[in-house]
Amino acid sequence: MGSKRFAQLAALAAIGASLACNSDPFGTEDLTLLEALRSLTNTTSLASALEGTILETSLQDEGPFTVFAPTDDAFAALAASTRDTIFADPAVAFQVAGYHISVVLVFSNDFDVGGQLLTATRQTITLSTSGGPRIENAAILQTDIGASNGVIHLIDRVLIPPTLQGQILLAAPLHRD
Repeated sequence: MGSKRFAQLAALAAIGASLACNSDPFGTEDLTLLEALRSLTNTTSLASALEGTILETSLQDEGPFTVFAPTDDAFAALAASTRDTIFADPAVAFQVAGYHISVVLVFSNDFDVGGQLLTATRQTITLSTSGGPRIENAAILQTDIGASNGVIHLIDRVLIPPTLQGQILLAAPLHRD
């Protein structure tokens, strides 16, 4: 084999190895969704909201699930009293966290279809592509973070279920001005 051909094959092998190493850029594909949320640097607030709820156990089960995970910045954008309301009451934490979890596996290539998804709290959330991919009023920032039992998409807002909006609004404004 000529040295030129060998160099070409070596380059192709290096590219293949590079692609194989990048197939799991977040290092989460062998983790459950809960473990992945805890391991990602910008989803610890949602992981904390899940603690002590049945969803904490569910996200370690087989799945598959889709998690539309608000970033820690999204939680920080909430008024402090709204955050306190969510984290102080396990029932509220369950409702808010569960509103971000779909019992249907949805990848980014499914976003074009749009439509409604059933959440873990048996409510519906709307997926659209108007102005970029969105779930309800939140922009989807990062897609297809794989886990062993589903997929995570990062979003820029905390979604408040309609059933809680009055309760949380009575306690505090949703977002800081």
